[in-house]
Amino acid sequence: MIFRTASIAAAHGGTPIIDFAVRYKGQSLTQALDNWHQKANGKPAIDYSFHLIVTDLPAERLPELKRLIHQEGVTSFKLFRAYPGVFLVDDGTIFKAMTTAAETSRDKDEPPMAELDLDMTREVRHVWKFFGDRRPETYNELGKI
Repeated sequence: MIFRTASIAAAHGGTPIIDFAVRYKGQSLTQALDNWHQKANGKPAIDYSFHLIVTDLPAERLPELKRLIHQEGVTSFKLFRAYPGVFLVDDGTIFKAMTTAAETSRDKDEPPMAELDLDMTREVRHVWKFFGDRRPETYNELGKI
């Protein structure tokens, strides 16, 4: 229902559709995307996209993540730092997802990923004291800067 009514609204000047494609732990990224494409099949009046939820990212899923970015055009991913036991991911998962997504080609129109500027991080933490560190022990290596 959402794809039909929301896409008609968007076609008449509303917000475009970028729906959360929910992926549950253990499920392949491709299966989650396919499930959401099936929900949308034949309903939208306009183009749509997905914000693919990543709930875990074991090493065997990294090539799949790259394929979704490079071949399927998935450019938006959601990694939650909330909802323990359902969607919460750890720092390592976020790091793997970001570094994998950053491996875009130089000759294709793909989503850019900014480099992490550790000098700027140091400056913000040490010069702009009013921001202060929040639980730095939870941020592994970044907490040592």
